[in-house]
Amino acid sequence: MTGICEGATQPSPATTRRRTARALLAITALAGLAACGGGPVSQATTNSGGQSSGGPSPSATPETSPTPPPPPALELVWVVHVAGHQAVRLANIGGGPAHQVATVPQDAFVLAADHGRVAFVYADHSIHVVTLSSGANTAFPGGGDVLFGGAFSPDGTKLAYVTGTQATLQGQLKVLTLATRSARVLRTFPSNTYDIPVRWSDTAIEANVVVAFADGNNQAVVLLDPATGTRTSMTDTPDSTGPLSSGDGMHAADSAHSALGDDSDFQGGPGPQGPFNTLRGITVGSPVSTVLSEAHHNISVLAVLADGSAMGIDDESAAGGFAGISLSPDFGLFVVVGGAKTQLAHIGARFDAATFLQDGSLTVAEKDGGAEKLISMGPGHGNRLLDTVNGGDGAFVALIPVS
Repeated sequence: MTGICEGATQPSPATTRRRTARALLAITALAGLAACGGGPVSQATTNSGGQSSGGPSPSATPETSPTPPPPPALELVWVVHVAGHQAVRLANIGGGPAHQVATVPQDAFVLAADHGRVAFVYADHSIHVVTLSSGANTAFPGGGDVLFGGAFSPDGTKLAYVTGTQATLQGQLKVLTLATRSARVLRTFPSNTYDIPVRWSDTAIEANVVVAFADGNNQAVVLLDPATGTRTSMTDTPDSTGPLSSGDGMHAADSAHSALGDDSDFQGGPGPQGPFNTLRGITVGSPVSTVLSEAHHNISVLAVLADGSAMGIDDESAAGGFAGISLSPDFGLFVVVGGAKTQLAHIGARFDAATFLQDGSLTVAEKDGGAEKLISMGPGHGNRLLDTVNGGDGAFVALIPVS
């Protein structure tokens, strides 16, 4: 914090979806005063004649302020498709060697990542949780025809997800307790409109409302009571491609189609109308807000800063290529803040996934020829290659607390 005393500094705020602790401003201010030697000063009392009243001077006990908890240690995990399987790898944020911790089947799907673990659903509908520190792979019963979503509880001991049955279209919101290997039904969905968990915060489960077994649009982002699964807050997301959570349990971003005169740029088909020319910010409980709207653009959201204030996007031309497009400042990989775009890379590469690091840089899984590369991009340090998987294709990327 500036303005308290010379040399007092404010701790850096957390910038990832993935959940660093924030110290309260008041606590930071008190800590700054203590660092400056602030506090009451002991003085002798005087009588009306200006003489000392005698006796010992009362000694003041310096006030102490609580020490803010340190932010949790973080690790950068990514999951890459290679020949015959998927590789679960840990990258070094500082740029050191990355290493593989486990493999999972090629057709496994990531449900959630948090607290030093990645949860997958296998083709037999079982849930497998990989512990990153050891590479151990623990299997749990899943259920249903399809499993959707996934969110670890704030203490990492439980996993929320949804099972769906195509024959009846009914679904169930379940909570799996890892220690007991038992799952309980938190809520039942009578039709195929499900609330799919994406993030479990200290106060609520953030979920995307989807129409399962159909080519319907995402309907809304909601907050659920962790004890009952009932909705406590909602934001409608018409025409959404699918909201991406910021990781704080309250914010998200998505792209959608707006009437900008570019409807013919997009070939008709199932799902929402395109091209997805509008980037939107979401605070659950408030209407969606338009961050960026560009005719003839096709926007994909790759990452959202924890507080929702910045988005990493892949911005391509909806009408296809044209002369000079590869060097155009209008297309490629961008960080968007308040509607202002900062280009990190030109169009041409395929960007599969991304996450923000603590310093605000964007780490991206990029398909580059025959390899999948993990690259940290930021104005403060340029581009840093963190890992390369030869023969890799497609990826999941997350910055998560260590268990």
